This record gives sequence, structure tokens and C-alpha cells, in this order.
Amino acid sequence: QQQTVAALTDVRRRLRGASPALQRGVQSALQRARWDYVYALLRQERRLQALRLAATNAVLFPGWTSFRRFLGTFRGMQGD
Repeated sequence: QQQTVAALTDVRRRLRGASPALQRGVQSALQRARWDYVYALLRQERRLQALRLAATNAVLFPGWTSFRRFLGTFRGMQGD
């Protein structure tokens, strides 16, 4: 997950002058990859790292979806 986020971040940086549609597609993929990484960290019981990344995601990708996912991170932190 971490490598996917790093690769998509690099692609996004390289495509700054590309068409808006292409930029939106990469941005959407990056957003999904970052949230997938949060969930992977939770599964590994790396809760503090997951919370930090979730907070960063909520700031980088503001909106109701990010807010819901951020709150869901707390639910995932409770464990079994």
C-alpha cells in the first residue's frame, strides 16, 4: 500500500500540466490508495500511524466522504 501511494504521488506530481480529466483520475486513485493504506495499517494494529494518515487524508481531501472515513478510523481502532 505504501509503495502504491508513493508511486501515485509521483505520477500526480509529473502530471501537473496534463489535462484536468487525467489529473482528476490520478487524484481519485491516490485518494483511494491512501485510504486503503489506512485500513491496512489498522489491520496490522498500527493504530497511531493509521490515525495520523487518516487525519492527513481528511485535510488533503476535504468532504463528507473523507470525514466519514476519518470517523470510521476510530471505529477500526477499537479492535475486536
